[in-house]
Amino acid sequence: MRLVKQANCLQVLNLDVNDERPQRHGDLLPDTVRGIICGPSNCGKTNVMLTLLINENGLRFNNLYVYSKSLYQPKYLFLKNVMDLIPDMRYHAFNASEEVVSPDEVFENSVFIFDDVACEKQDNIRLYFCMGRHKAVDSFYLCQTYTRIPKHLVRDNSNFLILFKQDDMNLKHVYDDHVGTDMSFHEFKTICAECWKDKYGFLVIDKDRDINKGRYKKNFEWYIYV
Repeated sequence: MRLVKQANCLQVLNLDVNDERPQRHGDLLPDTVRGIICGPSNCGKTNVMLTLLINENGLRFNNLYVYSKSLYQPKYLFLKNVMDLIPDMRYHAFNASEEVVSPDEVFENSVFIFDDVACEKQDNIRLYFCMGRHKAVDSFYLCQTYTRIPKHLVRDNSNFLILFKQDDMNLKHVYDDHVGTDMSFHEFKTICAECWKDKYGFLVIDKDRDINKGRYKKNFEWYIYV
């Protein structure tokens, strides 16, 4: 390959507004999160999600929305009880797709959790992963199987992944969607094996960070250098 400088060039201007707002969340999270938490049943997905909600280094928000077919879980009942005790904190729960409000109707500075809904209609979920950031709404999609998550607008728009143990087929899809330009598939599998060798271990991929500055982490404790 050879590059030849053009006689006429068009320099792209950076017209982004330099907004000096304080960071919305803890240091380990992107400013706006479009997250996927994926792993088999009883691997720890809900524990990780709740930790992000209640830990001081996690998410910061004023309103919480949950769409799940398993709102009866003790952990979600616990979460509702905790939220009810916090003044000015709103908690909204839905168990049917037709009940889910659109992004235009949610309050700003919110977290929206989509849990165990891969078999339900996905149109509203796609809207949140596409438009939620414009209202400071952070979205999380919890699912057992990565390939069941819609690729269009959900997988393609996600910027934060928490991955528990995956089989090779699903892992290859993760690699193709998010990792391919950073390393070989063999290197990626080696990193995953290190993260998953401990029970309840997981890999974090933060796509808003540079490759050796926190993009890959083992749990929320160890930076991975490629």
